[in-house]
Amino acid sequence: MHQNDNPYLVTVPLEIIGLLRALERRQALVRMHVQDRPISVVTTILDVDVQDNKVILDHAAAEDLNQIFIRADFVRFETALDSVPIFFSSSSIDACTHDGLPALAIDIPTSLSRLQRRESYRVSIPALEPALCTIVEGAAANGTLSTGDGISVELRDISSSGLAIMDYGKIINYEPGTLYHNCLLDLPRVGSFPITIRVVRCINEVLPSQRNCRRIGAEFVDLPNAVLIMIQRYIGMVEREQSARRKGF
Repeated sequence: MHQNDNPYLVTVPLEIIGLLRALERRQALVRMHVQDRPISVVTTILDVDVQDNKVILDHAAAEDLNQIFIRADFVRFETALDSVPIFFSSSSIDACTHDGLPALAIDIPTSLSRLQRRESYRVSIPALEPALCTIVEGAAANGTLSTGDGISVELRDISSSGLAIMDYGKIINYEPGTLYHNCLLDLPRVGSFPITIRVVRCINEVLPSQRNCRRIGAEFVDLPNAVLIMIQRYIGMVEREQSARRKGF
Protein backbone atom coordinates (compact mmCIF):
# COMPACT_ATOMS: atom_id res chain seq x y z
CA MET A 1 0.00 0.00 0.00
CA HIS A 2 1.25 3.42 -0.95
CA GLN A 3 1.59 5.81 1.98
CA ASN A 4 -1.08 8.11 0.55
CA ASP A 5 -3.53 5.18 0.51
CA ASN A 6 -2.98 4.35 4.17
CA PRO A 7 -6.07 5.58 6.07
CA TYR A 8 -4.22 5.37 9.40
CA LEU A 9 -1.24 7.50 8.38
CA VAL A 10 -1.01 10.97 9.97
CA THR A 11 1.17 13.42 8.02
CA VAL A 12 -0.13 16.86 9.08
CA PRO A 13 2.65 18.40 11.25
CA LEU A 14 0.29 20.11 13.72
CA GLU A 15 -1.64 16.88 14.25
CA ILE A 16 1.59 14.92 14.78
CA ILE A 17 2.83 17.46 17.32
CA GLY A 18 -0.55 17.42 19.08
CA LEU A 19 -0.47 13.63 19.44
CA LEU A 20 3.13 13.63 20.68
CA ARG A 21 2.33 16.32 23.26
CA ALA A 22 -0.69 14.34 24.42
CA LEU A 23 1.57 11.32 24.92
CA GLU A 24 3.95 13.54 26.89
CA ARG A 25 1.18 14.92 29.12
CA ARG A 26 -0.22 11.44 29.80
CA GLN A 27 3.28 10.08 30.48
CA ALA A 28 2.33 7.24 28.15
CA LEU A 29 4.71 4.31 28.05
CA VAL A 30 6.49 4.01 24.71
CA ARG A 31 8.14 0.78 23.63
CA MET A 32 11.32 1.48 21.68
CA HIS A 33 12.94 -1.37 19.76
CA VAL A 34 15.56 -1.94 17.11
CA GLN A 35 14.20 -3.36 13.88
CA ASP A 36 14.99 -7.05 13.29
CA ARG A 37 16.62 -7.43 16.72
CA PRO A 38 15.05 -8.72 19.96
CA ILE A 39 16.06 -5.57 21.86
CA SER A 40 13.45 -3.35 23.45
CA VAL A 41 13.10 -0.86 26.29
CA VAL A 42 10.16 1.05 27.69
CA THR A 43 10.54 4.83 27.75
CA THR A 44 8.45 8.01 27.94
CA ILE A 45 8.37 11.30 26.04
CA LEU A 46 9.93 14.06 28.17
CA ASP A 47 9.49 16.98 25.79
CA VAL A 48 8.36 17.92 22.29
CA ASP A 49 10.67 20.74 21.18
CA VAL A 50 9.12 22.26 18.07
CA GLN A 51 11.78 24.97 17.78
CA ASP A 52 14.60 22.42 17.47
CA ASN A 53 12.35 19.82 15.77
CA LYS A 54 13.14 17.23 18.45
CA VAL A 55 11.30 14.67 20.56
CA ILE A 56 13.15 14.11 23.85
CA LEU A 57 12.88 10.63 25.35
CA ASP A 58 13.91 9.18 28.68
CA HIS A 59 17.10 7.15 28.38
CA ALA A 60 17.57 3.52 29.38
CA ALA A 61 19.18 2.87 32.76
CA ALA A 62 21.79 0.64 31.13
CA GLU A 63 24.23 2.69 29.03
CA ASP A 64 25.01 -0.25 26.75
CA LEU A 65 21.35 -0.28 25.68
CA ASN A 66 21.44 3.43 24.95
CA GLN A 67 24.47 2.90 22.72
CA ILE A 68 22.68 0.12 20.82
CA PHE A 69 19.80 2.49 20.01
CA ILE A 70 22.15 5.35 19.13
CA ARG A 71 24.04 3.12 16.67
CA ALA A 72 20.90 1.57 15.18
CA ASP A 73 19.92 2.37 11.60
CA PHE A 74 16.19 2.16 12.31
CA VAL A 75 14.23 2.27 15.56
CA ARG A 76 10.50 1.72 15.90
CA PHE A 77 8.28 3.20 18.60
CA GLU A 78 4.96 1.75 19.75
CA THR A 79 2.55 3.36 22.19
CA ALA A 80 -1.16 4.08 22.67
CA LEU A 81 -3.37 7.07 23.37
CA ASP A 82 -6.88 6.40 24.71
CA SER A 83 -6.36 2.74 23.78
CA VAL A 84 -5.62 3.63 20.15
CA PRO A 85 -2.26 2.17 19.02
CA ILE A 86 0.25 4.69 17.65
CA PHE A 87 3.43 3.80 15.74
CA PHE A 88 6.31 5.92 14.50
CA SER A 89 9.97 5.42 13.70
CA SER A 90 13.34 7.12 13.45
CA SER A 91 16.53 6.48 11.51
CA SER A 92 18.65 8.42 13.98
CA ILE A 93 18.81 8.71 17.77
CA ASP A 94 21.20 11.05 19.56
CA ALA A 95 22.29 11.35 23.17
CA CYS A 96 21.32 14.61 24.86
CA THR A 97 20.39 16.05 28.23
CA HIS A 98 17.04 17.20 29.58
CA ASP A 99 16.77 19.20 32.79
CA GLY A 100 20.39 18.27 33.44
CA LEU A 101 19.83 14.54 33.11
CA PRO A 102 20.81 12.11 30.32
CA ALA A 103 18.19 11.64 27.63
CA LEU A 104 17.73 10.63 24.00
CA ALA A 105 16.52 12.74 21.09
CA ILE A 106 14.95 12.02 17.70
CA ASP A 107 13.63 14.34 15.00
CA ILE A 108 9.89 14.96 15.18
CA PRO A 109 8.54 12.26 12.85
CA THR A 110 7.12 13.39 9.52
CA SER A 111 4.42 10.73 9.80
CA LEU A 112 2.95 8.31 12.29
CA SER A 113 0.29 5.63 12.19
CA ARG A 114 -2.77 5.84 14.40
CA LEU A 115 -4.99 2.77 14.15
CA GLN A 116 -8.71 3.29 14.59
CA ARG A 117 -10.23 -0.12 13.98
CA ARG A 118 -12.03 -1.38 17.06
CA GLU A 119 -10.33 -4.78 16.84
CA SER A 120 -6.96 -3.05 17.23
CA TYR A 121 -7.92 -1.37 20.52
CA ARG A 122 -5.61 -2.76 23.15
CA VAL A 123 -5.90 -2.16 26.87
CA SER A 124 -3.17 -2.56 29.45
CA ILE A 125 -3.97 -5.02 32.20
CA PRO A 126 -4.33 -3.39 35.65
CA ALA A 127 -1.35 -4.37 37.80
CA LEU A 128 -3.50 -4.80 40.92
CA GLU A 129 -5.92 -7.14 39.17
CA PRO A 130 -3.89 -9.26 36.74
CA ALA A 131 -5.41 -11.24 33.92
CA LEU A 132 -3.88 -14.65 33.32
CA CYS A 133 -3.49 -17.21 30.57
CA THR A 134 -2.86 -20.82 31.56
CA ILE A 135 -0.92 -22.84 28.99
CA VAL A 136 -1.30 -26.58 29.43
CA GLU A 137 1.27 -29.34 29.14
CA GLY A 138 1.99 -30.40 25.56
CA ALA A 139 0.31 -27.35 24.08
CA ALA A 140 3.53 -26.18 22.47
CA ALA A 141 4.71 -27.92 19.35
CA ASN A 142 8.03 -28.85 20.94
CA GLY A 143 6.54 -29.91 24.28
CA THR A 144 8.83 -27.65 26.27
CA LEU A 145 6.36 -27.36 29.15
CA SER A 146 6.59 -30.09 31.74
CA THR A 147 4.19 -28.98 34.47
CA GLY A 148 1.27 -31.38 34.63
CA ASP A 149 -1.33 -28.69 35.30
CA GLY A 150 0.19 -26.19 32.89
CA ILE A 151 1.59 -22.81 33.77
CA SER A 152 -0.18 -19.50 34.35
CA VAL A 153 1.41 -16.37 32.93
CA GLU A 154 0.40 -12.74 33.36
CA LEU A 155 -0.91 -10.71 30.46
CA ARG A 156 0.43 -7.26 29.66
CA ASP A 157 -2.41 -6.22 27.39
CA ILE A 158 -5.30 -7.62 25.38
CA SER A 159 -7.38 -6.70 22.34
CA SER A 160 -10.17 -8.38 20.43
CA SER A 161 -7.61 -9.98 18.16
CA GLY A 162 -4.84 -11.09 20.52
CA LEU A 163 -2.85 -10.63 23.70
CA ALA A 164 0.65 -10.08 25.05
CA ILE A 165 2.13 -12.55 27.54
CA MET A 166 4.76 -11.58 30.08
CA ASP A 167 7.11 -14.58 30.27
CA TYR A 168 9.32 -13.67 33.23
CA GLY A 169 10.72 -17.19 33.53
CA LYS A 170 11.44 -17.45 29.78
CA ILE A 171 10.08 -20.99 29.62
CA ILE A 172 7.49 -20.71 26.85
CA ASN A 173 8.26 -21.72 23.29
CA TYR A 174 8.23 -18.33 21.55
CA GLU A 175 8.86 -19.39 17.94
CA PRO A 176 6.45 -17.51 15.61
CA GLY A 177 3.70 -19.81 14.42
CA THR A 178 3.69 -21.98 17.54
CA LEU A 179 0.12 -22.97 18.43
CA TYR A 180 -1.15 -23.34 21.98
CA HIS A 181 -4.44 -25.23 22.15
CA ASN A 182 -6.80 -25.54 25.14
CA CYS A 183 -5.39 -22.53 26.97
CA LEU A 184 -7.48 -20.95 29.71
CA LEU A 185 -7.97 -17.18 29.61
CA ASP A 186 -8.87 -15.77 33.04
CA LEU A 187 -10.30 -12.23 32.98
CA PRO A 188 -11.03 -10.76 36.42
CA ARG A 189 -14.73 -10.08 37.10
CA VAL A 190 -15.65 -11.46 33.67
CA GLY A 191 -14.80 -15.15 33.67
CA SER A 192 -12.51 -17.91 32.37
CA PHE A 193 -12.65 -19.22 28.81
CA PRO A 194 -10.82 -21.84 26.71
CA ILE A 195 -8.86 -20.31 23.83
CA THR A 196 -6.30 -21.22 21.18
CA ILE A 197 -3.48 -18.79 20.47
CA ARG A 198 -0.69 -18.56 17.89
CA VAL A 199 2.66 -16.89 18.64
CA VAL A 200 3.23 -13.91 16.35
CA ARG A 201 6.31 -12.18 17.78
CA CYS A 202 8.66 -12.12 20.74
CA ILE A 203 10.65 -9.24 22.18
CA ASN A 204 13.10 -9.26 25.08
CA GLU A 205 12.37 -6.26 27.27
CA VAL A 206 14.02 -4.44 30.12
CA LEU A 207 11.21 -3.14 32.35
CA PRO A 208 11.42 0.17 34.24
CA SER A 209 12.19 -1.93 37.35
CA GLN A 210 15.25 -3.26 35.44
CA ARG A 211 13.70 -6.73 35.44
CA ASN A 212 14.28 -8.72 32.26
CA CYS A 213 11.25 -10.21 30.59
CA ARG A 214 10.22 -11.87 27.36
CA ARG A 215 7.07 -10.34 25.89
CA ILE A 216 5.25 -12.75 23.60
CA GLY A 217 2.60 -11.39 21.25
CA ALA A 218 -0.04 -13.92 20.23
CA GLU A 219 -3.20 -13.85 18.14
CA PHE A 220 -6.44 -15.66 18.83
CA VAL A 221 -7.22 -18.61 16.55
CA ASP A 222 -10.83 -19.59 15.74
CA LEU A 223 -12.11 -17.56 18.68
CA PRO A 224 -15.77 -18.41 19.44
CA ASN A 225 -18.09 -15.43 19.15
CA ALA A 226 -19.30 -15.91 22.73
CA VAL A 227 -15.71 -15.61 24.01
CA LEU A 228 -15.06 -12.57 21.80
CA ILE A 229 -18.07 -10.84 23.34
CA MET A 230 -16.72 -11.51 26.85
CA ILE A 231 -13.27 -10.20 25.89
CA GLN A 232 -14.88 -7.05 24.48
CA ARG A 233 -16.86 -6.69 27.70
CA TYR A 234 -13.63 -6.90 29.70
CA ILE A 235 -11.89 -4.35 27.45
CA GLY A 236 -14.80 -1.95 27.83
CA MET A 237 -14.81 -2.37 31.62
CA VAL A 238 -11.08 -1.67 31.91
CA GLU A 239 -11.29 1.30 29.52
CA ARG A 240 -14.07 2.90 31.57
CA GLU A 241 -12.20 2.42 34.84
CA GLN A 242 -8.94 3.79 33.42
CA SER A 243 -10.77 6.78 31.94
CA ALA A 244 -12.45 7.49 35.29
CA ARG A 245 -9.09 7.42 37.09
CA ARG A 246 -7.59 9.85 34.57
CA LYS A 247 -10.48 12.23 35.27
CA GLY A 248 -9.93 11.93 39.02
CA PHE A 249 -13.02 9.87 39.85
